[in-house]
Amino acid sequence: MKPLTQGFAALVAVGLTAGLVYCTALPYQQESSDEAVIRLSWRTVGERVEKCRTPSEEELAALPPHMRQSEICEGGMVPFRLRVAVDGTSVFDGQVHTAGARGDRPAYVFQEFRVPPGPHRVQVRFEVDRGEGQALSERPPLILDEEVTLEPRAILLVVESEGSLGIFEQPEA
Repeated sequence: MKPLTQGFAALVAVGLTAGLVYCTALPYQQESSDEAVIRLSWRTVGERVEKCRTPSEEELAALPPHMRQSEICEGGMVPFRLRVAVDGTSVFDGQVHTAGARGDRPAYVFQEFRVPPGPHRVQVRFEVDRGEGQALSERPPLILDEEVTLEPRAILLVVESEGSLGIFEQPEA
């Protein structure tokens, strides 16, 4: 290594060290809000659907013989619909998709909603979203409808366990 390069590397290292020392001396400020948090956190396996059809003679003729199939199936994972209401007001209504490049991994739910301390009615509905005109899923929806009283800075954790939603209140954050 050349002396000029070594000197520059040493100067950068000293500068980074000084910056790190300075940053460790900065005071940490905890959030001063007394709001409570409703946190939804769970994972679930998606539901796979396939649509199969018989290819036309023209489609088969356009393919090499080794790629001709009597049935062509296209499939994917069905998304979920998550609806959350606090005190009768909708705070979230959207789809939850499965993870992975091909969408073949579990779906993860992680949402947080800040609310003032005190009594609240928490309603959560999580179900397979088949879209308009699709057959209904045999998988029952996960539903939570609870009256809770939250202390300042408390965390209400909503989780899925054995096919149902449950709540756990954690002490202040």
